[in-house]
Amino acid sequence: NGGPVYGNGTAGANNFPLRGGKMNNWEGGIRGNAFVSGGFLPPSRRGIKWDGLAALWDWYATFSALAGVDATDHRAAKASLPPIDSHDLSAFLLGKTLASPRAELPIGTEPRLSNLSSAPLCASYNRATPYYDEPSVVGDEPKPLPDSPPPGSRCTTVSALIVDEGKGGLWKLLTGTVEQAMYTGPAYPNSTTDEVSSHFVSHCGDGCLFELRADPLETSDLASRHPQRLARLRAKLEAYEATAFNPDRGGNTAAACEHAQGVYRGFWGPFMR
Repeated sequence: NGGPVYGNGTAGANNFPLRGGKMNNWEGGIRGNAFVSGGFLPPSRRGIKWDGLAALWDWYATFSALAGVDATDHRAAKASLPPIDSHDLSAFLLGKTLASPRAELPIGTEPRLSNLSSAPLCASYNRATPYYDEPSVVGDEPKPLPDSPPPGSRCTTVSALIVDEGKGGLWKLLTGTVEQAMYTGPAYPNSTTDEVSSHFVSHCGDGCLFELRADPLETSDLASRHPQRLARLRAKLEAYEATAFNPDRGGNTAAACEHAQGVYRGFWGPFMR
């Protein structure tokens, strides 16, 4: 993800020229880069640049394929759990194709108020589950799971979507409240840093729509100019929310820290029996 720019610059990062930063779904918060190197890479693939759609979790299926390992979680399938959302990029890396296998990227969030009809009721979430919320940090993100949601209100964990339509464009849909709707300068913090606060909020509601190839800085909301595309992407987002894996994650337990400090000698690992 992008670096943190909240807290009036005290977090110390800068995602210029992209909008936003860590803890939100603007491009400054989610767009990243990567590189591949080594003797296994064919000479024809070295020194090139590719800007296809890919996600961090696609490396799981990619490394599995390169190692000759089946990435399918068969144990999870037997338990009727959803399959992994990971695409194998190895064919592109090895020069067998020029297109990314990923054409759509649903983007998650902590549970937040939403008007998506497929989202679970806010009341269905376990309030003992800890979510990040630090009121002293100005402008990081809205508080997840409102304290007193209206009866029947819904909270989503899938709030945005990117769809690559090839020559038709690279489209991004944002819904709900999105904080850090601002830009830093080439040097940050700077003389106007104090203006970065919780006031920089976009209320996307039914959706803010951006075409990222022409507008990677997300300066022009095209929702009103493309109502049919907006409706189509919202329908896709509704479908993704309906399949989101959202288990009861429980509450705080000392066993996690005890295992990390004792069994794993300073590393996090499984702690439930």
